[in-house]
Amino acid sequence: MKLGFDLVVVGGGVGGVNAALTAKKARPSLSVAVVSHRPLTYPRPDLSAFIKNPSKFKEVKGYRPGELEAVGVKVFEGCRAVSVSSEDRIVQVEDASTSEKFRLEYDRMVMATGSLPAVPPVEGCSLPGVFTLKWYEDALAISRHIVPGMKACVVGAGIIGLEAAEALKSRGLKVTVVEALPFILGGFVEPDLAEKVAQSMAVHGVSLVKGSPIEGIYGREKAEYVLVDSGRLHVDLVVLAVGLRANTSLASQMGLSLSKVRAVKTDRMLRSSLDEVYAVGDSAETIDYVTGKAVYRPLGSIAAKAAEIAGLNVAGASETYDGFIRVQYDKLFELSLGSLGLTVREAQMLGVPAEAVEVSIKKQGYQPPLLPAKSTVKAVVEKGSDVVIGWQMVSYNHADAWPYWGSQLFLEAILERRKLSQLQEVKAD
Repeated sequence: MKLGFDLVVVGGGVGGVNAALTAKKARPSLSVAVVSHRPLTYPRPDLSAFIKNPSKFKEVKGYRPGELEAVGVKVFEGCRAVSVSSEDRIVQVEDASTSEKFRLEYDRMVMATGSLPAVPPVEGCSLPGVFTLKWYEDALAISRHIVPGMKACVVGAGIIGLEAAEALKSRGLKVTVVEALPFILGGFVEPDLAEKVAQSMAVHGVSLVKGSPIEGIYGREKAEYVLVDSGRLHVDLVVLAVGLRANTSLASQMGLSLSKVRAVKTDRMLRSSLDEVYAVGDSAETIDYVTGKAVYRPLGSIAAKAAEIAGLNVAGASETYDGFIRVQYDKLFELSLGSLGLTVREAQMLGVPAEAVEVSIKKQGYQPPLLPAKSTVKAVVEKGSDVVIGWQMVSYNHADAWPYWGSQLFLEAILERRKLSQLQEVKAD
């Protein structure tokens, strides 16, 4: 069987679905198909909620094939793109349930194959009782494995790892988080703010081991203990949350140019090294707004924005972008967290000398919501120029209004390249 489409989107995550819908809306005459071997997009932050409360699995919200079909987008769900001939512009597709194979011809393609969970290069990661946390099936498997009183080890202290730790603790498990770096939340907040999170973890009974990569996971028939340099951690359950890696095996087979981290390289129109192929989401690099440099940021918010640009361009536009700004919020261990732009560490890695300073809003004309007690707000600025390149806050009172208000103010400052002195008075650390 061979079918032809103006646009074939490979991947049914937020990037793929948004690209398909944007292209179809911009140019209704386009014939559009989405190939997705997994259920269509759903909110990744819901994974920890699924672990906390298994009944939440019934509330998974995402696009259904019928919703896309209703606007004229053909969906091949449960199907995998196994190969692509870029010369002939043909995608070989296999139906996972029937093993039937068929071909899709395309004029243009959006590569949105997403990411895969990174796994530490140590022994025992495939033992029963060891889980990754990337898809809702992972969260469901973890939830079904849980018995109150179990001992759990979460490997990785980024946002996903700490969300998992909080969820496991809420289910009555004894939880230890192991982080290879000497600090937690390295891509989210500065070390002193991260320490406030660590202190709250301790108050809630979650143990933390920093600066100690795991050396292996061991057991006869299932995971029984994790070896770290400080000794053995006896476990009934291990969750690996050490990051993501771009899923670009298909892109590599096509000959698309890849970055050092094996993500698809794209230009300011989200085109790959082949003009007729665009790439968005976790499988692709994007451009950082502050530095103009290529970065790999597997975030749903960035995937959605990139997909809109790619979708418009597939439909015939010539949209470009100056770069994306990371924007994230979370709630962990009774703390509200907000973060956007660059951290000091990331800025320095991208060649920008930076520092973080604690700030208070005093500028006439700005009337922020009342900032709760025990809250810390920081701005990241470029050394020498005082230009704002990032913002972070931690509040002990779940101050929902303040993270939103503060992030909007500082997002505007970053976009307009304002100096911190134009916004507020600075408090010395």
